Amino acid sequence: MGLSDRDVEKLLNERGVEVDHVTVHRWVLRFTPLLADAAKPCRHAVGNRWQVDETYVRVGGRWRYVYRAIDQFGQVIDVYVSRDGIRRRYGGSSNGPSG
Repeated sequence: MGLSDRDVEKLLNERGVEVDHVTVHRWVLRFTPLLADAAKPCRHAVGNRWQVDETYVRVGGRWRYVYRAIDQFGQVIDVYVSRDGIRRRYGGSSNGPSG
């Protein structure tokens, strides 16, 4: 669960820092790329062993396959959501693979 800009504004105001939620949003836009760049060296290099998990989810009322590749460290390498639904792949109804 994340915090909204207004939640952060309220937390800061409780601690005596007068700030508006718009300012908090500007901080997010300004500093998120910097934090992401600073965190990149902390990530493991992609391992030499990895596996792909396959599942299906309903997106916009249509069943889609989701593939997720993870390495031996549990780091997500890539995620792919199929464009063609389950009905097209199995030739059955759109109620999922078994239906």
